[in-house]
Amino acid sequence: MTRHAYLIAGHDNPYVLSTLVEMLDDPRNDLFVHVDKKSKGFDAAQITGLSHHSKVYLAPRMRVFWGDYSQVKSVLRLVKTALGGPYSYFHVLSGADLPLKSNDYIHDFFDANAGKEFVAFNKPPKWTREWLSHVHPFNKLAKSPHTHVRALHSRFNRGSIRLQQAVGVDRLKRLGVETKYGSDWFSISRDLASHLVANERLIAKWFRWSFNPVEYYLQTLVWNSSFRGRVFDLDHPYRSSMRLIDFPRGSGSSPHTWTMADLDELATTDRLFARKFSEHVDREIIDVVKASVQSGTWPTRASTTDTNSGPVPGWTRKEWH
Repeated sequence: MTRHAYLIAGHDNPYVLSTLVEMLDDPRNDLFVHVDKKSKGFDAAQITGLSHHSKVYLAPRMRVFWGDYSQVKSVLRLVKTALGGPYSYFHVLSGADLPLKSNDYIHDFFDANAGKEFVAFNKPPKWTREWLSHVHPFNKLAKSPHTHVRALHSRFNRGSIRLQQAVGVDRLKRLGVETKYGSDWFSISRDLASHLVANERLIAKWFRWSFNPVEYYLQTLVWNSSFRGRVFDLDHPYRSSMRLIDFPRGSGSSPHTWTMADLDELATTDRLFARKFSEHVDREIIDVVKASVQSGTWPTRASTTDTNSGPVPGWTRKEWH
């Protein structure tokens, strides 16, 4: 029996996180959960109490900031801890993700694709050079809830970059590797997980002072190693990670949040996991996904539509290529 480790990064949406823990509860799975220390409203006893078959390990909480190296550090801590167990695959999910397939289906899929790496490689954004070439010492301020702090971050960051450009700072040139970009949610083999931890210092050297390093570190490491040849469906950005993520309909740096209007797409995709869900946007779709995966039967969108309220608006499937 192969065993899998699920490494879950929780931030908000405690209802989605609780649902995720319940859906992954299986004797073949263990869960390693980190909840951002800044987050409120998470009940540790409740989270661990939801699992009856899987072991749930709660990692010591640290403050995690969007765009900062702390995102990478929190993931590496989970991987390092999970390597102490007998797991063949390591799945990094956010607390806003849900599986779209049963545990049996997921295990059968990875057994059939043993040794493959499920990592998304996307087209890098136009500002990649600026993010990687310069030192970004103010990353922790980028997503502050306070408008004046975000304004200060923008001002400090612009000033710092101008100064570095004036004196010729170019960290990207000094890296000496071809950098790659993609989603920070992935499923990797034990071999790659071990390689990742073994290169923790190198990753820090490459990206410790970069902006948004969490979407570069794994892709760059894989691309510059023999693991590149083991990536599943490399030419298809999100199928290569088997995640359903819709950025074109999202807002800014955040992907689209799935709702009941997306039910047909969630029901018919071949992807194993979907991101993202929020109880603050649509709690019903969270319950429907859970019930459908556990029962093996998905309702049609029409069957969930109130006939008195008219049809649900249609959707067009889009993905970021």
